[in-house]
Amino acid sequence: MKRLLLALILSLFYLIGFTQDDTIQTPPLVTNVDTALRIIDLNPFFTLHVDSMFSYQLHINKEPENYFWYLKNAPIGLRINKENGTISFKADKSYFLSGRLKYDVNYNVNIGVQNLKDPKERVDTNFAIVFYNTEIAPSKIKPTVANTVTIEEAKL
Repeated sequence: MKRLLLALILSLFYLIGFTQDDTIQTPPLVTNVDTALRIIDLNPFFTLHVDSMFSYQLHINKEPENYFWYLKNAPIGLRINKENGTISFKADKSYFLSGRLKYDVNYNVNIGVQNLKDPKERVDTNFAIVFYNTEIAPSKIKPTVANTVTIEEAKL
């Protein structure tokens, strides 16, 4: 009885296997086209040492030949190549000694990219840049003693 039942179940599975359609149905291919202009790889925060060089290449999600780059509120010395989006900076110490730039201050820089043929197609964003210095600044405080000083030693 058990063998008959097992044979019946196996033959049922065998028949089901032949009646199924083994062709693979592929869903229609839908591609999402990214139509909005975006800056792909902008780092929102940069930290630079004084007397260092800095270069950073920006990219957009469209063909760069039809677009130009621009900066607003940039600190002195920060430049961008308008054609390819390369940000460059040489932090000369003279900028800091003259007071035109300061250490440990967040400089917020507005950056954008715009279509040459359609001025409505543009993206504006920003990033922060901070400069730091590792030199030891000598103290300008002079220790002085007024009139009489009493120093007591502790007894052990």
